[in-house]
Amino acid sequence: MMQATLDKPNAVTTLYAWFKTFMLSPLVVLGIFIGNGIGAVAGLIYWYGGHLARSPWYLWPFIPDSPLSTFWVLPALVLVLWRKPGWPWFNAFAAFGVIKYGIWTVAFWSLYWANGGIVSLEGVAMSFTHAVMALEGLFLLGYTRLTKWVALGLGGWFLLNDWIDFGPLQTHPGLPPGVSVATMMGVTVGLTGLLTLVYLWIARRGGYVGRQAPERGEIER
Repeated sequence: MMQATLDKPNAVTTLYAWFKTFMLSPLVVLGIFIGNGIGAVAGLIYWYGGHLARSPWYLWPFIPDSPLSTFWVLPALVLVLWRKPGWPWFNAFAAFGVIKYGIWTVAFWSLYWANGGIVSLEGVAMSFTHAVMALEGLFLLGYTRLTKWVALGLGGWFLLNDWIDFGPLQTHPGLPPGVSVATMMGVTVGLTGLLTLVYLWIARRGGYVGRQAPERGEIER
């Protein structure tokens, strides 16, 4: 039954095929390019500008987690539009990042509000946009070819990023009162572990999401 949800025609795969078609519609694609472009730049400047200025240059790739993951969707989408499925390994990397940091941000704001934090327009807007990020990652998963080594390699890379964020270097973003560093460290590492297991599960069942083989018009890479 679990195999059926991945590749055999059923309500789930039919819905996912519709979702992929919807995400590739011209207005949605335009929205992704505009929204992700603005989000990546605004996030780098507004949320991480001061942090980057205080940090050595060799740590910059590990600091603005969410803006960078938002940005990587753009070249992945360009490659998918140019010739499906684009670069499957790169799609897997971009999907891992936006799903992880999309869910992370929604979890952060939810914990903040649950602990008495003020419900602000900024928090609601960020929760919504980061939920959309996770959906973008779900879309990109349809253009991946996951193997055990891809799953383990990506899990290792993001676990390294977690260690840099919450280990001795402490490059994680500042957290307001009510949400502890230990809690968000647990959320961060937990998401890395969970997504790695999901990737391994998909790899074990053929490596594709929503179909057994490349779709018509796609080129196997």
